[in-house]
Amino acid sequence: MESARVRQAVHAGNLTYANDWRKLGQNVVHDFLSSALEKIGALLDAGSYKVLVFGGDYDAITTPSAVEESVLAIPWVGQAEYANASRQRWSWFSSNVTHQGGWFSQARHLCRVTVTGAGHQVPHDQLDASREMMKQFVAYGCVKEMTQDE
Repeated sequence: MESARVRQAVHAGNLTYANDWRKLGQNVVHDFLSSALEKIGALLDAGSYKVLVFGGDYDAITTPSAVEESVLAIPWVGQAEYANASRQRWSWFSSNVTHQGGWFSQARHLCRVTVTGAGHQVPHDQLDASREMMKQFVAYGCVKEMTQDE
């Protein structure tokens, strides 16, 4: 944050940068320890918002099984539909190559993706898969199995 180029890129201006993680922790501990499941359920029930939940299959902090349990606990009208949704393989085709992305489940406006070969920082670990996941989510509401013809 001392570099003028970085400060300009993040629009920091002349603000003082302090690396005080204790103060940050004190300010976010209440959010960290409270559940957002009801808020996510309200967004899903509204029907106007697409919700993407994604993680890496190597994530040891928020493991795929823990994420799945959390998603199954979201109180919303599509809960049973999601619980019965099949997990599908996700891959996409580009430059004459099929890329394996991972797998996904979908119900209504909820899309859950587990990215193969990624840990806790999916975009860092699997940049191409992350980019494709976001493009497909915006275009289709979830990822999908892409073929050579698409």
